[in-house]
Amino acid sequence: MSVSEWIEKTNAIGIIVKKGRYGGTYAFKDIAFEFGTAISVTFKLYLIDEFQRLKEEEQKQLGTIPHMLLCIEKTYCPCLYEWD
Repeated sequence: MSVSEWIEKTNAIGIIVKKGRYGGTYAFKDIAFEFGTAISVTFKLYLIDEFQRLKEEEQKQLGTIPHMLLCIEKTYCPCLYEWD
């Protein structure tokens, strides 16, 4: 089944197919990342490493300890439910 057929049969949103010259399959970033991680372990590991690097850099700039680390051993973790 082609992507176009799948989109039509499932009423998919967030993904489109353009035919002809300069055509291609386009999707929202989240969909594209999910698809990429499903077909390539290397790509998945790259995304994980890059996300971790960016979060570490963010914490260095903020000069704080990530709040999630403080909640690891708690049964109820308010940081999972409340956003500061």
